[in-house]
Amino acid sequence: MNVYENQVLYSSILSFDPVIRRHEIHPAGMPQDPRKGNPNMSPVIEAYPGYEVFEDGSMEIRYFAPNARDVRIKNFSVSSTEDIVFEKRDDGYFVAKLTDVPVGYYWFRLLVDGNETISPDLPISYTNGYCNFVDMVDASSEYYLLKDVPHGAITQEYYKSEIAGRTRTCWVYTPPSYGEDPERRYPVLYIHHGGGSEATCWFWQARMNLILDNMISERQCKEMIVVANWGYAYKEIGHNQFTPVNAAEVISKECVPFIDKKYRTIADRRSRAAAGLSYGGGLSRQMVHDYPEIFANLGQFSSGAGFEIKAETQGRSYDYSDLFRTPEHFNELFDVTFVMVGRQDMRIEYTKPQVLELIEKGYNIVYKDYPGGHEFKVWRAALLDFLPLLWK
Repeated sequence: MNVYENQVLYSSILSFDPVIRRHEIHPAGMPQDPRKGNPNMSPVIEAYPGYEVFEDGSMEIRYFAPNARDVRIKNFSVSSTEDIVFEKRDDGYFVAKLTDVPVGYYWFRLLVDGNETISPDLPISYTNGYCNFVDMVDASSEYYLLKDVPHGAITQEYYKSEIAGRTRTCWVYTPPSYGEDPERRYPVLYIHHGGGSEATCWFWQARMNLILDNMISERQCKEMIVVANWGYAYKEIGHNQFTPVNAAEVISKECVPFIDKKYRTIADRRSRAAAGLSYGGGLSRQMVHDYPEIFANLGQFSSGAGFEIKAETQGRSYDYSDLFRTPEHFNELFDVTFVMVGRQDMRIEYTKPQVLELIEKGYNIVYKDYPGGHEFKVWRAALLDFLPLLWK
């Protein structure tokens, strides 16, 4: 398997099979598609995607803008310090050749003559607005790439929130076997995005569905349903005016019953988990520790809230002293508590000592840290360790 040519690298939720043609500069009056009116022209399409990765560890990013003067990228990665400046070619393309790009996911927007934009020839996602993204891979990346294994399905669902007074959506992954046995039931993981992102990031940036497909095919984790929610909740109070409501309450008390009614779930707390990255990590902890009667498993990835027992943070105060009153009490209540952070993420400075102190006292918590900062390569790696822990 050549990981550098894997189909999923150049796909996104908006365009899974983007056969992107090479753009051309056409003389005045010439048809934009040279095949028009020429039935003898070859039906073969020369694809020219907006980026390619190569086996020597390099990457080429391309942008077609024949009338532009300057194309560049700012903040290509979490450790970027210099702009990536593209070189203009005679065919109208601006090209940036990057070497020694570390393995990982990179999101960005282009600056074209000083104006921020995105390329239609690159995969598109949403992080603080619409953006482009690319993946750098190597031979170790196969666990999140498209393989010839049975695949689960991703379905968008709509449910009514009485708390928010609005219709909400969630995305539901069902494992490959879901349609085979009408009597079989599954545990459920509720998973949440970070600040400025949205629910599909776990599928299109983290590649969680492919990770699950691959791990399930190798029997490395239990088959499960995964529900990805929009991690914020708002109530409309006037025309184009909204006020936030408790998203943890909305998901726990409204989405969970909706999923239990519509899908073949194992509808008990031991068979439910909540997990998330960054803001979503704090939200997931709030769900599990505010509603221990609903959830017994937690995955907290790189949360800015850390892991204090009692605190005032992220606009709310909480006190979980009763849950943590003794290690024995906590360990009886919760099956899996998994906390992780990137080694170059500033959140490690307080998260790591908070968690290690609890582990030293006998609390059943798994702590992991991974090379990298606040980025998807650490969250992808964390999934490989977290998912096998659930429902052993």
